[in-house]
Amino acid sequence: EHLVFPQSELGGNVPAAWSGAAKGSRGRVRDAHGGTLILDRVDELPPASQRVLIRMLDGGVLGVGDIREEAVDVRTLATCGDPDRLIPGLRERLQGAVLRVVPLRERALEIPQRIEQFLAGRRRISGDAVAALTRHPWPGNDAEFRSVLEALVVGSDRFIGMRLVRRHFKTPDSRRDRVRVTK
Repeated sequence: EHLVFPQSELGGNVPAAWSGAAKGSRGRVRDAHGGTLILDRVDELPPASQRVLIRMLDGGVLGVGDIREEAVDVRTLATCGDPDRLIPGLRERLQGAVLRVVPLRERALEIPQRIEQFLAGRRRISGDAVAALTRHPWPGNDAEFRSVLEALVVGSDRFIGMRLVRRHFKTPDSRRDRVRVTK
């Protein structure tokens, strides 16, 4: 979800700050004062929203229609897929402690165990289906992984086999030893 009106959503607004703003809003940053604000995929925000974040990360928040900035104490956790898409200044402010999360495709050895944990007795799964899921590149990482497994559970009675996996990925490949995902 992108911020529609970043300064208002992050910093709030005074009543009647614009036509249609009947009530005031504290904004997400003020609501997080004294706590943690989690910002997901900041690299996907437009530059205007990223500029609002810079002001907030510098310790102040200015809502729409406010006449002075309010100091805030907020710990910020941000996720970012491509740091090169951040505007100058934002990347430096977010680099307090950088954790690189290894993509799922680079942790393929974890996948069979994660499948078993996810299924947790709800369904059985064939070895070739596990192998195919292990080979899948998972461009959507954990979110895609969970979504696919949930879809496989919903689409099965008690057993998840290769046929269901192929059908889910809509692959024309009929060989049992691999799954190709076409775009």
